[in-house]
Amino acid sequence: MESMQMALENVVISIFDGSNEFAGGSSEVHLALFRIFEGLLRELLSLNWTEPALVEVLGHYLEAMGPFLKYFPDAVASVINKLFELLNSLPFIVKDPSTSSARHARLQICTSFIRIAKAADKSILPHMKGIADMMACLQRDGRLLRSEHNLLGEAFLVMASTAGIQQQQEVLAWLLEPLSQQWIQIEWQNNYLSEPLGLVGLCSERAFMWSLFHTVTFFEKALKRSGTRKGNSNLQNSSTAISTPHPLASHLSWMLPPLLKLLRGIHSLWSPSVFQMLPGEIKAAMSMSDVEQSSLLGGGNPKLSKGALTFVDGSQFDMNKEGYIKPNEADIRNWLKGIRDSGYNVLGLSTTIGDPFFKCIDIDFVALTLIENIQSMEFRHTRLLVHSILIPLIKSCPLDMWEVWLERLLHPLFVHCQQALSCSWSSLLHEGRANVPDNHGILTGSDLKVEVMEEKL
Repeated sequence: MESMQMALENVVISIFDGSNEFAGGSSEVHLALFRIFEGLLRELLSLNWTEPALVEVLGHYLEAMGPFLKYFPDAVASVINKLFELLNSLPFIVKDPSTSSARHARLQICTSFIRIAKAADKSILPHMKGIADMMACLQRDGRLLRSEHNLLGEAFLVMASTAGIQQQQEVLAWLLEPLSQQWIQIEWQNNYLSEPLGLVGLCSERAFMWSLFHTVTFFEKALKRSGTRKGNSNLQNSSTAISTPHPLASHLSWMLPPLLKLLRGIHSLWSPSVFQMLPGEIKAAMSMSDVEQSSLLGGGNPKLSKGALTFVDGSQFDMNKEGYIKPNEADIRNWLKGIRDSGYNVLGLSTTIGDPFFKCIDIDFVALTLIENIQSMEFRHTRLLVHSILIPLIKSCPLDMWEVWLERLLHPLFVHCQQALSCSWSSLLHEGRANVPDNHGILTGSDLKVEVMEEKL
């Protein structure tokens, strides 16, 4: 069935993707094609599959019809209604390993909204209010997970991108306003971010921990899906200045400060003085997973065992290793990695907005977050920091701010990198073994990193 879906997708794209000037064909051809694909779509919509695997397949088939919907918008409403019908047919259970297939299918259906929004283009715009009303209804009834809401919100951003900046601003205001109510509250920041060990308490509050994660990941999605940004151009020197403000420019002032505090707290966990006071569960979560180790060596992703289940919050729990690896340890590891990855991307993408970023954030605050514990960072984290934040920041920094911003951030980074690499190189030459100065008592994966360091040197 999967191969048939791919075949259908290729056929639909070849006819309706716009490259063959379908809109300019004869009316007889239009009518014949319309009848064929309308009949096929009607058959798909009539299916009443409820098994998670079959629901996923049906979702893929409906996605394949996306380009057809661009030219025949009358069918869009039926497809949207069917997707919501499929979503509601699947059980809503927050954390039950026996229903992981249903949870995966729910995510797949939400992802289908994004793909159909891309393919259908402006044909889906008249249905935005109906989708918003259904989302509100599902949320009100407690039948929509945060990860699912994020995907539907991302679909909204795709829809709005075809309608212009003003529509994007309105959609972003609607999507971000509920998030801001929790995000800017000073209470959770004081409880968990006012001192390094506060994150230990946060990691014990599973629901709130993942709520913050989904907020950060949605910021990332919003930045990627909104605006008209040219990633490789310096906004200060661009010959075509953007007269209209970026739709997220006005939101940076409340989005970024709590994120910087959160990242600073995560960075501090690796400092020796804090690390030695952490509980064993968090220490273990700070080590590299098997997937990260494989990636570091340049290998493929290791296969999960048959008992391994992946949940919608990104965590994995291997039932075959129950009692050997605690589920919460995997949760914390995935949360730390997810917040760091998405948080760095949020900062990097925010810099590409230009002046609004550099004028709403204090360089002292940014430097404290990124550089304060640079000497305690593992190489993998330093590399991510450079690629995700510092490179776009350098490209986007206004010329009149270079001296202040770049000196504060790059000088301590260069000093640290020179010391670390010099130490490793000298040890390799004189002792035959590279010294990896980023272990700080985190032994798991140390030999692996030494091996990679020796190869790189």
